[in-house]
Amino acid sequence: MSLNDEIYEPQVIVLAIFGQNNQLTETDLHQNVLYPLLEEWGRTPDTILLPNDGKVASDINEWAESLHIKTKVFYSDWTQHGKIAQILRNDRMMKECTHSLFFLSSRSKRLEQFAEKWISKSKEVFTFDGEHLVQLLPQTRPEKASTHDRKSNTGTMLKWLKYQTKE
Repeated sequence: MSLNDEIYEPQVIVLAIFGQNNQLTETDLHQNVLYPLLEEWGRTPDTILLPNDGKVASDINEWAESLHIKTKVFYSDWTQHGKIAQILRNDRMMKECTHSLFFLSSRSKRLEQFAEKWISKSKEVFTFDGEHLVQLLPQTRPEKASTHDRKSNTGTMLKWLKYQTKE
């Protein structure tokens, strides 16, 4: 072994689960969500972070125990934090995870916005909408123009156009 050889450091996979889907059966969860994730990564996650509520979380907990994957359950303290307890729990989970899986709902866009927020923080984000598992990738932002707009191009002068007279 020489000084130029690189040391292989395995990537740690800490998967956090967000949202719930009560219509999803256990076999659908395995076939449409968990197995495709395992194929994507080529191995099982090191740890799975779970919320304390929801059918999906309990099914994933049983699956993880059968494969001897460590799990950590996060609780929401509704009495102390009130309405923001779930948001605070999700933030604690996101600080510890490297990968996240969101079960999106058609009733709320909150989890979708939460997922988009974490893409920019170098987390691998997967979403499941009830039919499709999708990996969200960071979007590249367009570069700013090299020259500034003139005042006439910014739209600030448009309100004065109605007062101009034609000659």
